[in-house]
Amino acid sequence: MFDEIKTEGNQDKKNSDQGLNQKSAPSFKAPSSSPQPEVNSGNSSSQKSKEFEVPELIKKDILKKVEDSQEKKESVSPQEEKIYVMPDKFKQNSGSGSGRKGKKGVKIFLIILFVLLIGGGAYYYFWSQQYIEPEIIAPEEEVIPEEGEGEEVLPEEEVIPEEGEGEEVLPEEELIPEEETEEEFFEETNIEIEVRDQEEMLISKFNFLLPEGSLDAGSIVEASGTWDQEEVALGDDLYTVLGAIYEIDSEADLVFLKTASLEILYNQELVEDFWEDEITLGYLKNETWTPLLSTVDSEENVVKTELDFLPANTIALIVEKDKLIPEIEKLQIAPHISSSLDDDNDGLTNIEESIFGSEPNNPDTDADEVPDGQEVLNLTDPLQSDNQLSTSGLIKVYINPTFSYSLFYPSSWLTRPIPETDNQEVLIVTNTGEFFSINVENNPEELSPTDWYLRQSPNLDSETLLEVMVHEQPAVWSADRLTIYVSRQDKIYLLSYLLGTSSEANFKTTFQMMINSFQFVTQPQGRANGTLVSYPDQPEVYLIENNKKRAFISGEIFEKLGFNWEDVIEIPLEEEYEDGQDIVGYLDGTLIKYPDQSEVYLIENNKKRVFVSGEVFEGLGFNWEDVIEIPLEEEYEDGPPIESAGGGVN
Repeated sequence: MFDEIKTEGNQDKKNSDQGLNQKSAPSFKAPSSSPQPEVNSGNSSSQKSKEFEVPELIKKDILKKVEDSQEKKESVSPQEEKIYVMPDKFKQNSGSGSGRKGKKGVKIFLIILFVLLIGGGAYYYFWSQQYIEPEIIAPEEEVIPEEGEGEEVLPEEEVIPEEGEGEEVLPEEELIPEEETEEEFFEETNIEIEVRDQEEMLISKFNFLLPEGSLDAGSIVEASGTWDQEEVALGDDLYTVLGAIYEIDSEADLVFLKTASLEILYNQELVEDFWEDEITLGYLKNETWTPLLSTVDSEENVVKTELDFLPANTIALIVEKDKLIPEIEKLQIAPHISSSLDDDNDGLTNIEESIFGSEPNNPDTDADEVPDGQEVLNLTDPLQSDNQLSTSGLIKVYINPTFSYSLFYPSSWLTRPIPETDNQEVLIVTNTGEFFSINVENNPEELSPTDWYLRQSPNLDSETLLEVMVHEQPAVWSADRLTIYVSRQDKIYLLSYLLGTSSEANFKTTFQMMINSFQFVTQPQGRANGTLVSYPDQPEVYLIENNKKRAFISGEIFEKLGFNWEDVIEIPLEEEYEDGQDIVGYLDGTLIKYPDQSEVYLIENNKKRVFVSGEVFEGLGFNWEDVIEIPLEEEYEDGPPIESAGGGVN
C-alpha cells in the first residue's frame, strides 16, 4: 500500500530537526498534479513535505522525546528507517475542474490534522509527564522533599506532647508537693529574746521577724542577748550602747529575699528624756558601731527598723555620745544667757571642770562611757566610775538645821547662813562673783508653787512658767529660769542663781546638780542640825550636828558664835546623842583676824584659811564688817589659802 523507502537514520534525523526548527507560520502545499516517482532525501523532500509549527512547550517536549529516542537508537546501533510514500495511483491529478474541491478538501484535512496534532501533542504532553517529570523535576523535588521532611517532622515534633509528657513527669517526680511540704522551704520565723538584770528587771526585749521565703531554703537563724558593762565598752568613742547587746547566729551572711523587721524595746529608766529621740539601732563591725535607719516610738519605748540585709551579727541600741550632753534648753536654766567656754563639749564649762577636777579636754575623764557633765547631773563621780558624788570628796553636803533640807555644793565653795534670818536665808558663795541662795518663805494656805508665784507676781503670764517635780515635790521655774520654787507643807523653798555682774553663766550644770540633790531630811531623834540643847541639872550646852552633840568649851565661844541663851532647850536624859568634836572656836564660815595683823581668815573644818588679797575677799562676796577679831591665844591650824587664779579657789 505504501512504497517503502529506506534511508540512513542520521539523514532522516537531520531533516527532522530542520523541519521542527523552522519558525515560519504553518503552511501546506497542495500536491502537484504530476506524480512523484520517488522521494529523494535532501531539500527537495523537505519542500514537498507538510510543514507546521507547534506550541513552544509541546515542541520542547517533542524535541526532548525525539532526542531521547535518538539517543537510544544511537546507543544501540544506527538502523535504517522505513519511509512510506503514497503510490502514484492514489495521488490526485491537479486538474482545473477539481481544483476547488481539492483545495477545500485539503483545507479540511489540514484543519483536522492540525486539531489532531494539537490534541495529540497535548495528550502526549500530559501522558509523558509521568515518565519525563521524575527525570526533569527530580533535582528540584529533592529540596521539596527535604522541606517536606521538615514539615513531616511536625508530627514527630509532637515533641509538644512529649513536653506535655515532661510536664506530666512533674507530678511523677512530685516536685511541687515536695516544695509545699519539704523542710527546706523557709517558713516565717519570729525570734524573741528578753534580757533582765540580776534583780529580774527587764533591760531590753528583742523581736526579729523573718517573713516566709525571706531566706534561702534550709537557713537557720538564732540569736542571744547579754547585758554586761564590759561588753558595752566595745566599739569606738562615737557611740555608747544602751541596754543589752544581741548576737545573731546564722550559717551565712543574712541577705533577705523579703524585708525583715527588727524591734528592740528599752527600759525607760535607762534613758534621759532629752536624748530619748536620739536612740537608734546599730551594728558592731571592725570594733566600730554604725547606726541603721530606724525610728523611735517614745510612747512604747521601742526602736524599729526594716532590713534587706544584715551587715554584721552584733546588734544593739546605741546613742551618739554628743547627744548625751545636756543642752541649755534641756537643763531649763537661763536659756537667754550663754554659758562660758566648754572646750570638750561635755556639759561642764572649763571653770566647772576646775572645781570638779575633771579634764577640760576629755569629755569622759573616767572613761565609763558617760560624759563628765552628765555624771555631775546624775550625782556620780566624774573622776572614778561606780562612785557616788557624795563620797567623792568633790562636794559638801549642806544641811539646814532649822528647815530640815539638804543639798550638795562644790567643796571649794562656801555656805553662809545669814545670822539675822535664823537660817531662813543661806548663801552659797562661788569664786567668780556669782552666788546661789536658798530662801524659805511662808505659805500658810499651802498653795501650789505656781499659784503662790502668781500671787507674788499677778501680772505675769502663767504660760511663761514651767512646772516640774523635785524629789517628788511640786515645783515651778520662774520665767527667766534662774529661780525654782519648791513647795512643802506650809513653806515655799526658793533656789536662785544670782549672776551678779557676770555677763555669762559659768555654773548652769552645777546649779542643776544642786537642784537634783535638794531634798528634805528628818533627824532620827527629832532634833534638827543647829539645835541648841542641854540636859537637866547639867551646865554643858551642846550643838546638834549630824546627829551628834558638840559641846561648847566656854560661854564666851557660845556668844562669839552669835548664839542666844534663850534658844537652848532642855531635853530628857534618855535622849542620847553620840559625842562630836568640841566647839573650841568659831564655826565654819566665820571670818576672823588677830589684833594688829592685816590677814583675814575663814574658819573651815576647824582650820583657818587666809585670803591672799582684799580683792579675792571682796570678789567672793564677803563683807569687811563680818570679820571678828579674836585674841592671839586662840589658835587654829592653817588650812590651804584662798586665792584667785583664773577664778579658782584652792
